[in-house]
Amino acid sequence: MRALLNQIAPVDHDYLQAMLQDQPGIADRLTAIARRNPEERAKLVPAIMGERLDRTAAALGIPDAWRQTRAERAHDRARMAELFAPVKIQDPHTAAEWARADEVVRGIADHVVGDAKLAKADRQRIGMIGARLMFPKDRYGYLKTAERVRAGNSQMARWVCDTGKLQTLHRALHVESQIPTLKENMDMVWARSGGGQIRSEAGKALRTKLVIQRANLHHNIGQPADYEAGTSLMTALAQTPGKEQLHANLSRGGSLAAVMAHGPVPTRKR
Repeated sequence: MRALLNQIAPVDHDYLQAMLQDQPGIADRLTAIARRNPEERAKLVPAIMGERLDRTAAALGIPDAWRQTRAERAHDRARMAELFAPVKIQDPHTAAEWARADEVVRGIADHVVGDAKLAKADRQRIGMIGARLMFPKDRYGYLKTAERVRAGNSQMARWVCDTGKLQTLHRALHVESQIPTLKENMDMVWARSGGGQIRSEAGKALRTKLVIQRANLHHNIGQPADYEAGTSLMTALAQTPGKEQLHANLSRGGSLAAVMAHGPVPTRKR
């Protein structure tokens, strides 16, 4: 414990020591990071991002085969951030990089806390202690980006922050399209990602489209010809009016359909 605390900011010493007395799992995961040389810690990230998001998925009753890994979620979120970046964002590729960096930091934080039953504020504080421990000071870029996204002081930051909630809704919609019996469980996901939590205009517009798509989905259950259950977010949105206002700066040029045709979305995972 002392070796771990020596690598933690002094302001967190007493807090962490008190919290870890009843949380051996968190202590073990933090120690596993701390015992490595700082230059070697980032090598743990791929394995952490490869873990499945089981905690929330289990609570929602989502079968194992439909649960995403953190890496899959980061990929989907980055793709959304780039392809649907608002017109005023001149470099949508940077939006994708920000989304991926923010998701990596969130993934590390979630891994550190695990299934511990803690208050939200404690989960966030301990998680960020773990994230800061993971990256040496000369590689704080990920942390700085994540902090910038959470602060939301720019249009880019607000948009990227919104993609976290929007990716959750997109994933919920996709799972519901394949397993309609989960609708009532998924209602909670939609309620917790209400429009009031979306800060950018592009994010609000995209959420509206997702809500409309969900209503259409459940209206047409039993009529598969009216709704392609396996389509991706972008293909689904291509079926709704007003989509042109949501999207700009396609990196490959050409039509939305042509871009999304590159690499079809499988019906099981993404």
